[in-house]
Amino acid sequence: MKHVFFSLLLLFYTFPALAYTSQVPGGMLDYLADSLSEDSTLQSIGTNTAAMERKVRFGVKLSGGMSNMNFNKGFPKPASPVDASWNVSIGGGALLEVPIYKKLYLQQEYLYADLGGEAKEMGLKYRLGYLYLPVLFKYQLNRNIAFLAGTQFDLLLYAKERYEGNLTNIMHETEERNIGLIAGLEYKLTEILYLDVRLMHGINHIGIKYGGASREFKWESLQLSAVVRPFK
Repeated sequence: MKHVFFSLLLLFYTFPALAYTSQVPGGMLDYLADSLSEDSTLQSIGTNTAAMERKVRFGVKLSGGMSNMNFNKGFPKPASPVDASWNVSIGGGALLEVPIYKKLYLQQEYLYADLGGEAKEMGLKYRLGYLYLPVLFKYQLNRNIAFLAGTQFDLLLYAKERYEGNLTNIMHETEERNIGLIAGLEYKLTEILYLDVRLMHGINHIGIKYGGASREFKWESLQLSAVVRPFK
């Protein structure tokens, strides 16, 4: 008798709920299920998009600009100012962009650069080739513009001096290392194409030996680059 009573009581409480469920249109249930599924999908897409934007990015760049061997900043300073001029420089290579925190990135570059310089009063012209190894911090100021700052370490690949039409290899007479400071801006043209303009100023003195003496200078360069980042 007790079992029968509990069975009737359970049926009494369950029947209204079953009756209410049976009155809900099937289309509404389908709509609710689709809405939940759509919200989950949108959240998943948003999460995946944010994750993609924070991934490591690879790229390539091609550069052109002007460079100057500033002998007036050598040590010791020359007795009289050295008349120099800016010369065309070219370069290119690969880069790696690593996200650090929010809008801050670390950008490492592996470049080749051909730089030119001149000492007019001596009639000397120079072409020096370097392996550039910049390490930069990149801060995204807004959607299209980023600020770049950092340092670079350069290794000399070749050095040539031209005097009265004669070209001489001065690789062994030229100091092989250059350390410079960099500041610049990057502008986003499209999702994969960017423009990069930067100024580099040498920190250390670079010496060129002439017999028992040497003349020193510091590098200065202005560079404009086209950067392509097709890989994420």
